[in-house]
Amino acid sequence: MITRLTPWLLLCAACGAPGAPAPTGGTDQEAGACGRGFVVVNVDDGYQSTSVSLLDTEGAVLSALLISSGSAAAGLSAPLSGDVILPSQPRHGEELLLIDRYPASVLTWIGIATGQVRAQLDVRTGFAANPQDALVVDDRLFVSRYEKNPAPGQEPFDGGSDLLVVDPAAPAITGRIDLSPAVVDAEGFLARPTKLLRLEEGSVLALLAAYDAGFSDAAPARLAIIDPETETVTGHHVLDGLYNCNALIPLDDARIAVGCTGLFDSFTSVVADLRQSGIAVLRWEAGALVEERRWTGETLGGPVGQNLSAAGDLVLTVTFGEDAGDGFRPDRFVALNRTSGEVTVVRESDARPFVLGDVGCASAPKDACGGCFLTDAETGLLHHYVLGDDGLISDGEVDIDDGIGLPPRYLGRF
Repeated sequence: MITRLTPWLLLCAACGAPGAPAPTGGTDQEAGACGRGFVVVNVDDGYQSTSVSLLDTEGAVLSALLISSGSAAAGLSAPLSGDVILPSQPRHGEELLLIDRYPASVLTWIGIATGQVRAQLDVRTGFAANPQDALVVDDRLFVSRYEKNPAPGQEPFDGGSDLLVVDPAAPAITGRIDLSPAVVDAEGFLARPTKLLRLEEGSVLALLAAYDAGFSDAAPARLAIIDPETETVTGHHVLDGLYNCNALIPLDDARIAVGCTGLFDSFTSVVADLRQSGIAVLRWEAGALVEERRWTGETLGGPVGQNLSAAGDLVLTVTFGEDAGDGFRPDRFVALNRTSGEVTVVRESDARPFVLGDVGCASAPKDACGGCFLTDAETGLLHHYVLGDDGLISDGEVDIDDGIGLPPRYLGRF
């Protein structure tokens, strides 16, 4: 799970899906200028079972059930749990990568053409590491591990709150990047990395939440700046006033966007402080990050979710709703114009919060790559949008039908 303070994910646990239908296999879809398409992770309401589907850039189903928690013949030695996500940046090449977070802490490589598992790698090194993202850096893979090992020193690379360095061909752990230098100004708080991004000039950014060991207090979130050649932290940028940040995307060669949910009232609360939530646009300039624009959760009408995407001048996200205290507030799919600052509500959930999930767009001007997709666990559909002159335009729905009945929640690009 992203953090222990996201209560709707606390039920995540490894669980098989007995009686799952046979997988529908891989795809021979060729990669074009826009890639192959989208990977969809479908998860039941109790976050117990997972299935994975593939779509092309227009929303046509390439494989309705590539793999699932109930898959056995595909080569899984560690079954998929209900807490499986995808790398935040597009995957290139002939394999997909699945990240099984808490407590499993397992990476799984799957052949796109065959649908077969090539390998799995346990990244726990003696504790429930809770990996959050994986970024290809030349011939290596950097893996962000959210948890800190309470008793390190028992085996190699077992510190936690770090980036593991992985040889994906083996696969094997070959190193570890200590992120503690990025919280040197926040005594008593741990570097808890979430998303990763490589800048055009070569540096790697790791987005960090900064909680104490017991999640009872937090410092502002920050971005660690990492030299991938020396595998060391060379600096950091504090996101003053923003907490619990879980989303990081590129906007152009020099700009990024960061999304932050904010702190919750308590360990089990679903109410976030909107003043600590928001989206910031930052520019990389002369080796440092400079903030250009910010939208707060108060402006957006809800805490920012765990995913961002971009289409043209728009930054897209979902804000979480609420079904407590002052009554029902829906999830909202919102588009933020980073030139004018205008905020547009594109879609709302109907009767429940925490059902609108990820939004993903193919990276190309206008709708040349098929537009954007939004996962909706309430309807069990993907909503398709294309970018027009006046913003996003609805272009129908996609019903994947994985044969199990699991609704779509997470998106990745491949």
